[in-house]
Amino acid sequence: MKIALFLNRDIYCSVVLNHLVAGLAEHQTSVFYSDKVGRAPAVEALDVLRLLEQDLPNEHVFPFIESAGELLTPELIERQHRIPCESMNAPNEPVALDRLRALECDLVVSIRYGCIFKADFLSIPRLGVLNLHSGILPDYRGVMASFHALAAGAREIGCTLHYIDDPTIDAGPIVDAWRRPVDPAQSYFGHVLSLYQPGARLVAESIARLTKEEELTSTPQARDSGAYFSFPDADVVARFEQNGYSLFHASEYRDLLRRYHGA
Repeated sequence: MKIALFLNRDIYCSVVLNHLVAGLAEHQTSVFYSDKVGRAPAVEALDVLRLLEQDLPNEHVFPFIESAGELLTPELIERQHRIPCESMNAPNEPVALDRLRALECDLVVSIRYGCIFKADFLSIPRLGVLNLHSGILPDYRGVMASFHALAAGAREIGCTLHYIDDPTIDAGPIVDAWRRPVDPAQSYFGHVLSLYQPGARLVAESIARLTKEEELTSTPQARDSGAYFSFPDADVVARFEQNGYSLFHASEYRDLLRRYHGA
């Protein structure tokens, strides 16, 4: 099967790609990266997150790792698994659509990708477009869903695999989901990171079924259910902190980075 992964260029997508790569060995896979997701407001907490999620790993860690650790950097995955990777920040433009058609793509899988897919794009892959959303649908659509859940005092977070069948964000039929209890001792970063190994398993299981030409059972979302969330403003950040949460714990971040370094 010919699969196109549309990912954001951040540390979470690096982790999820590590968990997916073994199962992609029998497929012809291409990776397309967005360089950011939307325009975050001028809130210091969001600047810190961008530093941790993108700037630090992409500019100051990954380029200097040459040997494989438990986790592979995106560059090492591309080299060792021979998966072509490139940036694509305008997927609905004619040149991008022609690129996808030339791949004769069967399936698109989107994870944290920074752009909305429009109708012409969605019509290309014969098996459709799947999206792994880092939030519980339909309750938390949109950006930083788990942050909003923690700020609202939710008792659990999760990830949802769903189809994208129109340009409406996070509203397509749900294929599968995974949930976990909130841990007050864990940071936002740690909570989100915990979603991507089980999330990768949802994706891999769906790819396996589609490879056998099995139809994925899905449940439509009620369009008037749930809510859409954008980047948190200062008030939402304050509620998050009042609930006792931190953006990250240094120990969590160090432990993750150590997994990329070879012995």
